[in-house]
Amino acid sequence: MNVSAVIVTRGDVDLSPVLNSLPRHWEKVVVDNSREPQDFKVYGRFVGVQRASHSICFVQDDDCVIEQPQELVDAWVDASSLEEHNGIEFPAHVVCNMPANFRHSFYQEHALIGFGGVFHKHTPDAVFRRLLGPHGHMTRLLNNEFLKCCDIAFTALSPRVLVDVPYRDLAWASAPNRMWTQPDHRSGRAEFLRRVLAFKDKEDRP
Repeated sequence: MNVSAVIVTRGDVDLSPVLNSLPRHWEKVVVDNSREPQDFKVYGRFVGVQRASHSICFVQDDDCVIEQPQELVDAWVDASSLEEHNGIEFPAHVVCNMPANFRHSFYQEHALIGFGGVFHKHTPDAVFRRLLGPHGHMTRLLNNEFLKCCDIAFTALSPRVLVDVPYRDLAWASAPNRMWTQPDHRSGRAEFLRRVLAFKDKEDRP
């Protein structure tokens, strides 16, 4: 099975523990924001998906190791159902590795993919086109806020399959420059989620 693994990084950590933990035959696509024309932040993972060679894309953060990444791919294959986008049928669901301690109220309407996620290469494009809409709805979010919180929109607007595959944090997972350690991290994500759910509610109305 052909899989592209996408890792986004700031370029300030050793990626070898992550890359060595992935199946050797998988394609590895690294988006190093320190070497890109701009800092894509979290959205760099979706830039990497655009560059991937294969239809099945596995993503994860640069600060953890997933014990059995193939289990996420197997779960995605088992749950596959087809949807159409631009005349192309593809599975629209996303498999999200959600450890039990993260399955609380904040994640009822979206999920994490930093501990491992699997989806079809076309899925992010389909989701973000819905979000922008034909008249550029929510284009105000295509800024620093969107670049940091795009995973929220992606998982909130996609069918989700949750799994719990063991992982371990790497030494830099709690470094003071990590995004989740910043003082406005939780409040910023909560506000972004509120906006995305308001969009979803409007979209779902007849």
